[in-house]
Formats: sequence, C-alpha cells, structure tokens
Amino acid sequence: MQTEKHKMIASVVKEKRTDLNYTQQELADLCKVSLRSIQRIENGEVYPRQYTLNELAKNLNFSLDILSSKEKPIEPSAKGNLAKKRIISLAFALGTILLSAAFLAQSSQFPETNFELYLFYTGILIVLSLGLLFLWRKKQ
Repeated sequence: MQTEKHKMIASVVKEKRTDLNYTQQELADLCKVSLRSIQRIENGEVYPRQYTLNELAKNLNFSLDILSSKEKPIEPSAKGNLAKKRIISLAFALGTILLSAAFLAQSSQFPETNFELYLFYTGILIVLSLGLLFLWRKKQ
C-alpha cells in the first residue's frame, strides 16, 4: 500500500540518484543494502528503515529535513471542519435526547410497559448512531 510518505521518499531517492548518474545497483552498494531494497523504495512499496534512510541521505546528498518539509501541513479548514463536526455531533445528540424526553413527558399512555420503553430507547440509539455515522463517514 503506497502512502504519501512512500511516494515522497520514492520520488526524492529516484530524482537524486538519477541526478548523480548512479544506477540502482551502485546506490545499493554505496548504502550497503540490496538492489531489491532500492527498487522497492523507488517504487514506493516500502518505507525505508532509519539506517537505510540515513545512508540514502548521506550518499545522495540530501537532508532528511527535505522529507518533512514536503509533507502537507494540516490546513486550517481541516481543523475547522473537525470542530464543526464535533459541534454538530453534540447538538444532534442533545437535540435527539431532548426531543425524545419531550415526547415521553407529553405522553401519559406511552410507554405502557418497560419493554416499550426499551424499544423506544433502542430506536433513539439507532437514530443517533446513524446520524453520527452519516456525519463522520469518510468521503473518498
């Protein structure tokens, strides 16, 4: 599974290697790792261990800071989105609870049995769960 970090390291290593006119085998020999390791790193299949990452940085003349600087910072809108979701979740939960309590308070005949009350609470729990699931689902 390729992540953004895998792709980023893959592109930096491949770019620096080709800039220095090294073959993958030459780089593997310099870093004291296998050719297959270099291939997998450049294909973004693996994230190199710290030792390998240090050797790559040393032999390809790049700083490990370059890897952290290319990471995407969390945008303020993403932080605002999280806060907005939390506030909406809390409001939805409190609103559902208050509306269900108002329904129970106004009805003198409902629930007639504890079973009906438990079914009512189960229904409220399902409504809350589905509402929050809808709100928090990941969009891809």
